[in-house]
Amino acid sequence: MTETEFKYYMMAAKAFSATRVAERGYWVGWQHGLHVRYYGATRTSECVEEHKVWMLLHEEGEDAAQRAQGRGYRAGFCGPLAVLPS
Repeated sequence: MTETEFKYYMMAAKAFSATRVAERGYWVGWQHGLHVRYYGATRTSECVEEHKVWMLLHEEGEDAAQRAQGRGYRAGFCGPLAVLPS
């Protein structure tokens, strides 16, 4: 992914987060996942552990909001084509 693509997708996700209030948690997670995909999830052992937690959050989140963030994170990390909330 190029820097231009990263910025474009991040800007789009921020716009979705601002306008789709019911899906805000998903888009916040999506932005974080995209950021980690672009900059790398394995820079430090702390990053690896955080990535593992976020990848499991869609199933192990304490509430619906955390699970939505987890789904968004996984989608953003997997790539910009996986943008629609489930």
